[in-house]
Amino acid sequence: MLNDNFIRVINFISAFLFFFAVSAYDPCVYAKTQALEDDVLAQIDGEAGINLNLNVRVHSSATSFGLGNGSDQSINFGSLEIGNGTAGGSFVINSDVVMDVFTEPSGTWLYFDPFLTAQGVSITGNDLRIKTSTLDQIIGNVAISGVYFGTNVSTAIATPALQVPYAPWILIGAGANGGTQSGIQLWAEASAYVNSVKYTWNTSGKSLTVSGIYVYSPYDAGNYTNRPGDLWPTLNGNAKIGGTFTNYNTSGANVGVIDAGPATINVGTTGGNTMLRISMPAALSIRMRDFAFSDITSFGPSCVDNLVIYRNIITIRNL
Repeated sequence: MLNDNFIRVINFISAFLFFFAVSAYDPCVYAKTQALEDDVLAQIDGEAGINLNLNVRVHSSATSFGLGNGSDQSINFGSLEIGNGTAGGSFVINSDVVMDVFTEPSGTWLYFDPFLTAQGVSITGNDLRIKTSTLDQIIGNVAISGVYFGTNVSTAIATPALQVPYAPWILIGAGANGGTQSGIQLWAEASAYVNSVKYTWNTSGKSLTVSGIYVYSPYDAGNYTNRPGDLWPTLNGNAKIGGTFTNYNTSGANVGVIDAGPATINVGTTGGNTMLRISMPAALSIRMRDFAFSDITSFGPSCVDNLVIYRNIITIRNL
């Protein structure tokens, strides 16, 4: 199937780039295995999982990128570039990644603490086109610039600053009864800042730009909506996917906590139809300093503070 092939290609490319990136850094790397001596093995302790200290610069570009099903149905970009926003420029991944697998009565778990943090990522996709047997339409261009994920953002980059109390983490495991009921389940916490997202539709040159986007903790809300975005105080904390959230009544009063459970992802078949079902309870705040249309004056700041989603199920049918 298309999705399986796409995943295989991505896995192959990732492994290929990882090996040759390391090889280029250290010319002593070579494809030959050697037995470890007993005294060396005695110094290895597997209880702490795997630690990776990454300091990587990343840039990627493609003259065409898309997905299709071989039946004249596809979605693709005429060109796609991932970097730091300058021609040929790279963004930085600088993370101490801890990966651990452990088993307890509830199941086997894969834990990342933290998973990858990134600074200054930009993604530009031009000539987004959707094609079916009856439609061939250029949707437009998309430009996302200045993405900071899981890291502090100082006032030298954006106002207000974003303070991250700890790096992002994710816990992934099989669902109930070995995955027969809920497939994959996960919990995660992270924060992010995006300098701007710009969409230019068709070939008209008209555009919509959203600037200064913050995704962070739901518990740092305040009455800032009447202030310009650059007068907001420092924003703090991580958004949450799954877990224990503050519980509010219909009057907005705090009445304790509620366990919303994990996020779940499950693929199944019923009545001959394959379906993807995603449950994504979350707690977060979202702020935007500004959004504007190309030919209309700025609309100013927007805030969605202390957004708690206790139940959220999306079902995609007929895959």
